[in-house]
Amino acid sequence: MGANMLQEQLSEGLWNWYPYGSEADIVKIESEEELKEYRAQGKCFDFILMSGLLEKSDAPVQLLQDCRRLLKKQGHLLIGAENRLGLAKFCGDRDPYTNRIADGIEGYHNFTMRDIHLYGGRCYAKYELAQMLDKSGFYSYRFFSVLPGLLMPQQIYDEDYMPKEELAIRFSPVYHTPQTVYLNEGLLYTSLIRNGMFHQMANAYLIDCSMDGKFSGISHVTTSMDRGEENAQATIIYQNGTVVKKALYPSGKKQIKMLWENTVNLAQKGISVVKLEKKVGDTEVIMPYMKMESALTYLRNLIFEDAIAFTRKTEYFLDLILASSNEVKDATRIPSAYQELGKIYEQVYLDMVPLNAFYENGEFIFYDQEFAVTNYPVGVALIRALDILYMGDKSMEAIVPEKYFLDKYDLSDKVVVFRNMGAQFIKELRNEDALEEFRNAHWASPQQIFENKERIQYTRMEYERLFLQLESDLGKKTLYIFGSGLWARKFVAEFSDKYQIRNMLDNQNEKWGTMVDGVMVASPEILKKESNDTCKVIICVKYDTSIIMQLKKLGITNIGIYDPGIDRDRELGRKTMQVPWTNSKNNQEKESDTDIQKRYHVGYIAGVFDLFHKGHLNLLRRAKEQCEYLLVGIVSDEQAIKNKKRSPYVCEQDRKEIVEACRYVDKAFILPYAASGTRDVYKKYHFDVQFSGSDYEHDSYWLGEQAWLRESGADLVFFPYTQSVSSTKLKKKMDDNGKSVLN
Repeated sequence: MGANMLQEQLSEGLWNWYPYGSEADIVKIESEEELKEYRAQGKCFDFILMSGLLEKSDAPVQLLQDCRRLLKKQGHLLIGAENRLGLAKFCGDRDPYTNRIADGIEGYHNFTMRDIHLYGGRCYAKYELAQMLDKSGFYSYRFFSVLPGLLMPQQIYDEDYMPKEELAIRFSPVYHTPQTVYLNEGLLYTSLIRNGMFHQMANAYLIDCSMDGKFSGISHVTTSMDRGEENAQATIIYQNGTVVKKALYPSGKKQIKMLWENTVNLAQKGISVVKLEKKVGDTEVIMPYMKMESALTYLRNLIFEDAIAFTRKTEYFLDLILASSNEVKDATRIPSAYQELGKIYEQVYLDMVPLNAFYENGEFIFYDQEFAVTNYPVGVALIRALDILYMGDKSMEAIVPEKYFLDKYDLSDKVVVFRNMGAQFIKELRNEDALEEFRNAHWASPQQIFENKERIQYTRMEYERLFLQLESDLGKKTLYIFGSGLWARKFVAEFSDKYQIRNMLDNQNEKWGTMVDGVMVASPEILKKESNDTCKVIICVKYDTSIIMQLKKLGITNIGIYDPGIDRDRELGRKTMQVPWTNSKNNQEKESDTDIQKRYHVGYIAGVFDLFHKGHLNLLRRAKEQCEYLLVGIVSDEQAIKNKKRSPYVCEQDRKEIVEACRYVDKAFILPYAASGTRDVYKKYHFDVQFSGSDYEHDSYWLGEQAWLRESGADLVFFPYTQSVSSTKLKKKMDDNGKSVLN
C-alpha cells in the first residue's frame, strides 16, 4: 500500500468498525452542497457520516436539521467533531482554524462571525454540541471520546465508560502544530480520569445521533489503522460483556486466523489465555470481557508496595514467556544471523507483554497474541516485556533496577541487539517508514516538548541570557561545565576548540578524578574557591533546576544552560558562519575553476572511510563538483565499534589524514562520539548541504534528518554508491584470504 493511501485511511478509524449491518444504506457527507443535492433527489439513508462540517458551517443547527430530514426512521447520524477544550490544546497545540494557541479555550473571545468565516470555522465544546443537537430535534445521542484525535482515531470511549489503564503507552498524541506543544499529554490522563474530567477534555468526539433512541451498546473501541490493511483491526467492547476482535479489511483475515491458532497453542503449553468463544466468518472472533486488573498496572503498583514480591512476580511473568514454546535444538534451522543470540524458540510471541495480559488470583492471563515469529531469539520478547514494564521510570529503577532481570536472564550483553530487533518489529508493524511524513507533521518529539517547556520557565531576557548567549564572557573567565554525561560530552565537542574547560563537575563522587573526553571530573565543592567575577559554569544536564539551586548555595550565579537541541545561531538570527579553513592545494584548484558556478557553498559528508577505495573517491569527487568547500567528518573508532560491532582496520587518525590528503577535501575532522549526528555538525559548521549514499534515501531516520535540514535552510542529497567496491566487500575478501592461508 502506498504511503499516501495509508495516511488517508488513518482517519477512517473513526467509524469503519461500527456495526452498520450488511444491508445498510450509508453516505459520507463532505459538504453542505451534497446535502442539498440528496434532499433534491428525495433520498434517505440508514447512516449519514459527517466529520468537520459542523465547525465550518455558518448555521450548524440548520445543518443538523437537514441531516435529520435525510435519515430513515431507524437512521443514525455519526458526527466527528473537534473539542475546543481538548487536552491537546491545553498542551500547546494550535487551533486548527485560527492557527493560534488557546483561541478555542478562551471561547474565541472578541472574534466576530466575520472573523470565524474568514478563518474557515471554529471548534465547539461538548455542551455547545449538545445544545445544537437539542435545538435541531436530535434528542437521543451518545458522545464517544476520541483519542488522540480525528487525524488518527485509536481509542474511542463511550461517555459512560472510563479507561481502566494508563493511556500514555496506548497511543502517541498527534497535533496540528507539534512545534508549539510544551506538555507531555500522555502523562496527564491518569489524573484527569481520577478527577472525573476525562470526557470533558477529550480531544475530539464521535457523536452517535439516533432517530429511534436505539444504540449499538458499544463501550470502548481500539483501532490500529496505522498497521495497513492486512493488520488493521478493531477491538470492540460491548456493554453486555462481549468483546469482538475484527479485521477492518478482508485482507486482515489471516491475522484473525493467527490470533485463534496462537491462542490455542499457548493454552496447550499451559499458558493462561483469554478464551476465544467463537469465530464469525473469517474476519471476527468473540471473547468475554474480563473485569480484571491489567498485568501492567498490577506490577507497576506492586513494586512500590513490596519489592520482593514484584521481583518474584516479574520473574514468573518472564518464565511464562520461556515456557510458551520449545527451544530449537537443530542448529540447521537457526538463521545464521541468530547463531550468537542465545536461545532460539520455535515460536516467539512478541506481544507477551504486561500490556497484553491481566492478573487475577496469582495468575497472568494473556490476550491478543496474533503475532508470532518462527525460529527467533526469545530474548527479544523478554526485553520487550521488561521495557514496557519499566518504561524508563526512574522511581522503579531505584527500587529494583531493570538490570537485575537483564543479568538474571542473560540478556545484558545482547540488550542493544534485542531492543533493535524489537524496535524493527514495531517499525514495520506500524508502517513508520510509510507514515514518516505524517509523523513529522503531527507528532511532537520529547526533545521539542522539553525545549518549549524550558522557554516558558523563564522570561525572554532570562532565556536569551541563559540558553542563547551562554558564550558571553567564556573567554574571560575560568570555565566549568556541570555534568559528565552525554550533554557534557556534546558541549566539549562543540566548544573545546574555542575555550579551555577547567573541569567537569559531578555530584557522583565515584566519577571524581576520572577523565571524560580529555576533561577531568571534579566535585562541585571546588567552586567555593571561585566567584562570579572569576568563573562561569555551564550546566550540561537535562533537568537543571536543582543544580541551579546548588550553585546559588555555592555563591555562583554566573551560569549558562547548554541544550544541544537548541540552534542558538538560528534563534538569535545569526548568519551562516564564514568558511575560515582552506588549504593551498584547494585554493589553487579554485583559482582555476572560478568560472564554474557551483550549486552549494559548503558541503558535508560523514563516513568511516576505512580501507579507502575508489567508491570513496567517487563519492568525494561528486560532492566536490556541487560545492565550493567540502567538509568530511570521520567516524571515530569508538562510534564505529558501536555501530559495526568491530574495530576499523585503519585507526581514526590515519583515516582522517588519508581523507584530508584527497584533493577534493577542504577539511577533514574526527566526529566526536557524543556529537556525531547531522544536527550536531550542522550547529557547528552550518553547511549548506550534506551528501549521503543512496542506500539511505528511503530510510525513515535519514528522511527525518533531511526534513530538519530543509527546515533549517540546508539540504540532504543522496548519491549512488560505486556498487563494485565497498569497505565491507574488501574486509570480507581479506578475511576469506586470511582463512585460506591458515587452512
